[in-house]
Amino acid sequence: MDVVDGFYKYNRGFGEDSRISRMWPTLKLIEHFKEADLNKFYFTDGLYSAISIPERLSNAVAAAPEFRDIEDSECIILKDKNPDPTSSVKQVPIDYRDTRNTKRMRKELTAYNALLVRSHIDLGSLTKAYVEVRHQSRIRENKKSQKLHGKDKWAPSKLFKRIPVNQSIKFTTRQFANASWKQGGRFYGGWWQRIPSEHRPDIRINNTPTIEVDYSGHHPVLLYAAVAHINYWSEIGGDVYDIPKADFFRSNLDLKGKARKAANRQCLKYLVLMLINAKSEEDAFGGLQAAYQGTAS
Repeated sequence: MDVVDGFYKYNRGFGEDSRISRMWPTLKLIEHFKEADLNKFYFTDGLYSAISIPERLSNAVAAAPEFRDIEDSECIILKDKNPDPTSSVKQVPIDYRDTRNTKRMRKELTAYNALLVRSHIDLGSLTKAYVEVRHQSRIRENKKSQKLHGKDKWAPSKLFKRIPVNQSIKFTTRQFANASWKQGGRFYGGWWQRIPSEHRPDIRINNTPTIEVDYSGHHPVLLYAAVAHINYWSEIGGDVYDIPKADFFRSNLDLKGKARKAANRQCLKYLVLMLINAKSEEDAFGGLQAAYQGTAS
């Protein structure tokens, strides 16, 4: 390491002449890191290694790694409708005045982000630093393009996307919508929120296996409690999405048995969640038809 000692010197009325101590990696140390084959996967939020920006490194001009304290990043975000109607981004962050509640939420979430910085979270089954998944929106666009134009919009190689799995994608925010602290409030950030459910059993925290608690039928069960004052599990029980007379595939005679039952359950689940979140019944049914692209009848 190259070290330059700092010093303190105060000149009244003539400015500050003090300097902090500085340390730079030598090229020899950099070569050792290169041989160790370290990459972004090993570095956590807020710490960007100078190894990843070699153009800034030399014996003549060296730069210290950048460090961004997590407390400098806003984690409580209030959004409102985008004033630009042509933009695909529906909600954009807006300024707001702090209240006792926002300060409390920020304090709690900052502590959580600090814990994430100190924790190594990865997938034990991965051989590469990403998860590859099907790009569902592009697949739907291809189907639509085939019907309208007789050709695909996207090439086969573009029908997959990679979700990075590393220690730099962990910073979490809590986001509210429509300029209201009563709408939204979900947490966004960690790469583990974006990976398919089949990969989640492989998540390791500090090399320790984890489990995921599944709250079955969470939204309908909450509605039973809030509106009807019914404890669903003790008073009714069973699969909340299992309604025998619900049949979305009457015109599809090829779908039978367990496959038909599973497909109906999935459709009913989508419809219930859309009815809860949509502005109107028309929006909910329209969303269901868009999701299944004419499969449901």
